[in-house]
Amino acid sequence: MKNGEPLSVRSQHTRMTPIRAFFKWLARQNHILYNPASELELPRTEHRLPRHILNVAEVEAVLAVPGYHSAHRHPRPRDSRNPVLDRDAPAGADPAQAV
Repeated sequence: MKNGEPLSVRSQHTRMTPIRAFFKWLARQNHILYNPASELELPRTEHRLPRHILNVAEVEAVLAVPGYHSAHRHPRPRDSRNPVLDRDAPAGADPAQAV
């Protein structure tokens, strides 16, 4: 609290979360009989969008980095013995017959 102003919702949530966790731990360890923070409702925090979003030029610069595409490809595993993993296998192919 600065200058008597109330805390923001995010600050309230941040400060109350460890307090709830501490009382929950105390109750589980039988240091207290009842968790007084169990009925404490945390304020809902807003879902924020990222502050900085890349513009077109920045995206193009990232994609232009040498080796970017080959390093970030995740090819699907192909196994000629397993038609489930092999997309090019004919429908109904028997994995035992494939060699």
